[in-house]
Amino acid sequence: MKKIALITGGAKGIGQAISSVLLKDTAMMILIDKAEKELTQTVEELKNKNHNVKGVHLDLNDNKYLEKVINEILVDYKYVNILVNNAGIGSGVNPKMIHEYDDNFWEISLHINLTIPYILSKRLLPGMIKKKWGRIINISSVAGKVGFKYGGAYCASKHGLIGLTKTIALEVAKHGITVNAICPGPIDTTMLRNRLKFELSESSSSMAILEKESNAIGRFIQPEEVANLVYYLSLEKSRAITGEALNISGGIRL
Repeated sequence: MKKIALITGGAKGIGQAISSVLLKDTAMMILIDKAEKELTQTVEELKNKNHNVKGVHLDLNDNKYLEKVINEILVDYKYVNILVNNAGIGSGVNPKMIHEYDDNFWEISLHINLTIPYILSKRLLPGMIKKKWGRIINISSVAGKVGFKYGGAYCASKHGLIGLTKTIALEVAKHGITVNAICPGPIDTTMLRNRLKFELSESSSSMAILEKESNAIGRFIQPEEVANLVYYLSLEKSRAITGEALNISGGIRL
């Protein structure tokens, strides 16, 4: 059976690393991202490896265009059996205490971080059920298990994503479909550094100190390390792992 993968936020950071790792085991890869320049570059790099890759420039806040894209994918490829919900909005974009929170930012964050994984899972699960095989891998966060100051929407949405993961896993386990969440700790991405820049503005620390103190191993996790776990969860040999929220945090105690 051909493996057809769809990755949201696939143009850079964790998504780019995931797309590179999944290349070796998929017949078709579809990357969705709103960063058009980075998406074009990533798709070109992947195509240089002689692989079937399709890039879709899409702002996931555009519900009508998202529906159009999903319909076109299902017409062209009939099914998607590996879904990686990676796109997300971090708290560093607009960090505020809850009593000062921006309502619009709250709505957008929950939509991208939680509602989009719900919509894509809902639309793509029928094809997985028909094929009796599928993998849904949601990129949550350690913030989906604990709270963080100035990140109410991020924490709430990532907690919700873990709940969604566990629910779907129970519902589709009998169909040969696994559903798992990965909960990264501090990942060396632009999203994390934006958050830490805000924290540094509130303290006399430094980026190097924050990195060293961020977890037990004293360094940020690399996107490729998350991608390798995604790859394992996409394999047949991972079929007994479902409904889990797996940390890759460098030893953060939760």
